Amino acid sequence: MSAMSLMQRRLLILTLGCFVSLPATTAFAQPVTCTINSSGNGQDCTTGAVSVAFTIARTVRLTVVQGAAFNLLPTSGLQSTTDYDNGFFDAAGLVQLQVSANTSWAVKIAATAANFAAGCPTRSASSLTWGTTSAVRNTVLSTTAANVFTGASATALQSQDVYFRAALAWATDPPVTTSANCKLPVSFSATSP
Repeated sequence: MSAMSLMQRRLLILTLGCFVSLPATTAFAQPVTCTINSSGNGQDCTTGAVSVAFTIARTVRLTVVQGAAFNLLPTSGLQSTTDYDNGFFDAAGLVQLQVSANTSWAVKIAATAANFAAGCPTRSASSLTWGTTSAVRNTVLSTTAANVFTGASATALQSQDVYFRAALAWATDPPVTTSANCKLPVSFSATSP
């Protein structure tokens, strides 16, 4: 600190110490002033109270993680006679929902179309059921959003697995004869009630 005197350095530090940097949404009721004269040592810079106001919006983040093994096929890869006899097959793998929120929240699921597309245009979305455990997958998928899980307070991270089951019938589910698979868009959404 070659050419600067001790007094100049002190004034520079004190002057920088009086700088207030606030977001553009901050409002002051009156101007804030800090003045230091150049004579004497050990001078102080003090301002009156500063009112800082800002808004924190309700914020909910939802992350949908498709498990590496998730597939809307049975674990074996193909439907079997046992699946047809049972009237359904459980989809392999799962989808994990992860939510972070600074308020109460709800995560919902809905089909975005009444019927599957591509190779199964007459297959209803309601032929797909879901659940939050691998053993119980009996909630019918609908175009009306349904709660998957909810929280009454803020959370840094909470997760829920979702498992799917597809109905299967000898009389109504012939082989898909086109190269297009049966597809149904499913939407997951997060809300803050």
